Amino acid sequence: MTITEAYKALLKAEHTTQILAAKLCGYKHTPSLAKVLRNGGSAQFDTWLKLVNAMGYEIVLRKKHGRSEFIVSDFDTENRKYESEIVKWK
Repeated sequence: MTITEAYKALLKAEHTTQILAAKLCGYKHTPSLAKVLRNGGSAQFDTWLKLVNAMGYEIVLRKKHGRSEFIVSDFDTENRKYESEIVKWK
């Protein structure tokens, strides 16, 4: 599954339209979001963080062959910066 497919599945699971998602992300026009979804492979990581954060989600990167550490990335809307933290599973 590509990041674009995952985001479209997220929209479907949340019963959210691209129009509402675009507004939540701060896009002035829906075609801006449609362009990201159409050319998803070339979108910057920051863009995907912004999109999933607006829907109330975060992006988690997990080491392939282990479950001991996760890197959680999120966008702090108040400080307008990205945050990452390592979370160890107990």
